[in-house]
Amino acid sequence: MIKLRLVRVGRRNDPHFRIVAQDVKKALKGRYLELLGFWSPIQKKRKLEKEKILSWLSKGAKVTDTLWNMLISEGILTGKKIPVHTKKKKQEKQEETPIKPEKRLTEKES
Repeated sequence: MIKLRLVRVGRRNDPHFRIVAQDVKKALKGRYLELLGFWSPIQKKRKLEKEKILSWLSKGAKVTDTLWNMLISEGILTGKKIPVHTKKKKQEKQEETPIKPEKRLTEKES
């Protein structure tokens, strides 16, 4: 199966991402089928090749959640965004008092 995904190529503390079409079975930083654009979040630059992306989607390629949201914000696709970085709420600990064993009265105390 082919996926459109982000592949990090930037050095430490300077992220840059390539947007590629890649087989799912290949390593993430391995060979890819086609380069579809890039994204630099620090410099706030994006370049997406709309025609290539739409052609891969028409061939049945799937899109990762983050790239899906990016394509929607660029206007290439339409639909709802997928919440990607949502933190799960910690289950509120119910204030339970520990159950203490009943104190048995001895014959002297009663």
